[in-house]
Amino acid sequence: MKSDITTLNGKKILPLSMGVRRLQEIAYGKIKTVSQEILPRTQNRYVILDDEDAITAIIHYDAISFETFGASVLVEVESAKLYEIVDGRGELIYFTHNGKRHQRIVIEYTLGKIINRRGI
Repeated sequence: MKSDITTLNGKKILPLSMGVRRLQEIAYGKIKTVSQEILPRTQNRYVILDDEDAITAIIHYDAISFETFGASVLVEVESAKLYEIVDGRGELIYFTHNGKRHQRIVIEYTLGKIINRRGI
């Protein structure tokens, strides 16, 4: 997964790498939502944290650039929502990373119109 955030014509774009098959499904409108788990090493791409590492806001992106092996699809982002991951009993799930406890949270992007396709 790329770690840099790019801009195009003043629009904020989130680059994400993925497999060819999934990229094709996005390119042809078969997938309308994509989810990413928020992990300690990637959380600064998706959310804003306070001094106690609590999420205070979602970082807004105008589009996502899905990329794989020279092909890419640039898709408008309609909305983004956070979801807490729960177990079968409905209890929140936590994990430990570098001695610190983190809650499992996923960000889900609702995709809009396809802005550009390359190599698909």
